[in-house]
Amino acid sequence: MQHSSFLSASIEFLNRMFYVIGSGPSGVACAYGLLRQGCDVTMLDAGLTLEPDRAEKLRRLKDAGPSSWTGHQAAFLRDGMKAGLNGVPVKLAYGSSFPYRAAVGATQVRQTAANLRSSFALGGFSNVWGSAVMPYHAEDIRDWPISVERLAPHYTAVFDFMPLAAKEDQLTRRFPLYARCFESLQTSRQAKALLRDLERHRDALNQIGMEFGNARLAVWARKEGYACAYCALCLYGCPYELIYSSGMTVPELARFPKFRYVPGVNVHRVEETGTGVRIVGVPSVPGGESAEQAFVGERVYLACGVLQTTVLLLRSLQVYETPISALDSQYFLLPMLRFRGTSGIRNEALYTLAQVFLEINDPILSPYTIHLQAYTYNDLFELPLRSVLGPLAKVFSAELLVSRLMLFQGLLHSAHSTKMQIQLKRSPSGKEILEVTGKPAAETARTLRAVIKKLFAARRMLGAIPLSPLARIAPPGRGDHTGGTFPMRRDPGPLETDVFGRLQGWKRVHLVDASVFPSVPATTITLTAMANAHRIASELVLYV
Repeated sequence: MQHSSFLSASIEFLNRMFYVIGSGPSGVACAYGLLRQGCDVTMLDAGLTLEPDRAEKLRRLKDAGPSSWTGHQAAFLRDGMKAGLNGVPVKLAYGSSFPYRAAVGATQVRQTAANLRSSFALGGFSNVWGSAVMPYHAEDIRDWPISVERLAPHYTAVFDFMPLAAKEDQLTRRFPLYARCFESLQTSRQAKALLRDLERHRDALNQIGMEFGNARLAVWARKEGYACAYCALCLYGCPYELIYSSGMTVPELARFPKFRYVPGVNVHRVEETGTGVRIVGVPSVPGGESAEQAFVGERVYLACGVLQTTVLLLRSLQVYETPISALDSQYFLLPMLRFRGTSGIRNEALYTLAQVFLEINDPILSPYTIHLQAYTYNDLFELPLRSVLGPLAKVFSAELLVSRLMLFQGLLHSAHSTKMQIQLKRSPSGKEILEVTGKPAAETARTLRAVIKKLFAARRMLGAIPLSPLARIAPPGRGDHTGGTFPMRRDPGPLETDVFGRLQGWKRVHLVDASVFPSVPATTITLTAMANAHRIASELVLYV
């Protein structure tokens, strides 16, 4: 009898558990929102991490300090990192590809004219992101069933645990900072020169729909006794780990007594039961492929990243051979050549993430914001530059060119971007394969040409000219600004979700990553994905 009572109590406890699947930015934001309400939260995660030998090298590098970061001891940071005219093909973390490594049991993906990726790592792709964070503007999400005002307190909540390096500037008027506190980073010489030119022509630029300001980054200017050393290693991985990764938040969540982190689980199916949810997964490391694990709870929140959330839902619903659309915020690269060079940049102490944001709000080009972020010198520029020059490299000094060269990375609203089609297929033997196909849109190239034409017309105010022959449009998915596979609607239809990320007919399974975005604006995706995940978790008590 005592055993029966104990078993009943255990089942009741488990049924009250709230599960979050995934430790990426949306997952930690969702878990934070649930924990603040006093919920019992278990995070299930494949949880792949940096190799132990590299982690040990990083620890030694951090302890040794900046004086050792240019020699043999730091060479491992640059392992495998290359750059070409199309940018960095694969951005590694401390010389490791662990953020891209497939977990055991992962579905095979076959792509055509697309480059949509998954991460099974602790922290997901926030291990290798550029850390740029901007909120969405009201006009850019007017097709959403929720407003910027409804997201606003959740933007603020995200900055309770994520750092912000930013400055108050003219961008604040249309794009509030939302953070209760923030610090600034030291701007590079090239960026200072660009900002001086922009400031001189501020009124004229504003009249043609251009606003500018310092880049906003999820970076600690200082943390736990460490401060940015301006070592120019950002693109390889910060030795002081000052660039935010959501994997850093997982140990912080463990300070809540009701939080539990369970790595090593690759979730395959979710289902609703009469009293809650059932989650089935397999071990994500070799050796346990066939050993299924089951978890039961009250609700489950899916934050696996767009591709894996989509696979998980389609498999759980037994929806095969049915194409669904995915939206992308088109990523492109545009080199700009400054009219005046900046001396000594190769030896400058600087950070190498985005330095300046330029927002274009011109209804002739688009009814939506077009986002540009400017990067100044980093050593990855050198090889592509020599490739472009070819024989002319012997005539023109590379120093002369790099002193004038800046790289603008741009993003368009999904309305102007290439879309993708995703289809889960199953062979007669039961083997699954996920097909991802890009669907090119003439609108994309037209919009980019119009952007370049506008920048060329404003060249005197920008102090720079766009090198249009070197512009590159990336395949969809390449910028990791993808969403919309199960979009939120006021009145959701089949394979659409309500404002709490629930598919039609479901009550306890919530999608909380960008897969629920009805559209994907240009001003960076991660911050709003986190805010929306926190909103869904936090509004549970109020609305459900």
